[in-house]
Amino acid sequence: MALSPEKIDIFIKKGGIRILVGVESGSQRILDRVEKRLKVEEIIRRTQWLNDVGIPWSAFFMVGFPFETLDDLKLTKEILYRIRPTFASINRFTPYPGTKIYTEYFTNKDLLFKNLFQLNRNSCVEFSDQIEDYIEHLFVSFDEYNRQNKLKHS
Repeated sequence: MALSPEKIDIFIKKGGIRILVGVESGSQRILDRVEKRLKVEEIIRRTQWLNDVGIPWSAFFMVGFPFETLDDLKLTKEILYRIRPTFASINRFTPYPGTKIYTEYFTNKDLLFKNLFQLNRNSCVEFSDQIEDYIEHLFVSFDEYNRQNKLKHS
């Protein structure tokens, strides 16, 4: 369901206390590639409505797509600070069997079931050390963002 000022108002009037938003990425290229059907500008505009009314909201991000570049990852960090959610969650991409991305990138790989659920450098998506280091940096940055945001709101 797309956010609108009217829907946010109804949500608050009916007792809603927190909104969850699947941002996924700050890169339009990634949003298009995962068929999010949303423009970065729309994410910024719609989340500004949440900030304007002051309702707490959480933003969810995904990193580590097999086609993701360092520039894409940097855009994800940038949008975090532009949209200013109350809380931000970041997770590594998991290639679920049967999905389009799994079929494209992992069908011919010998993956153990346990490898699909790694949240560290043992991810089944292979990146350069530079990209892996930046992904680790993002996890630290998101933790720091949440810590600072919590301090600001306490």
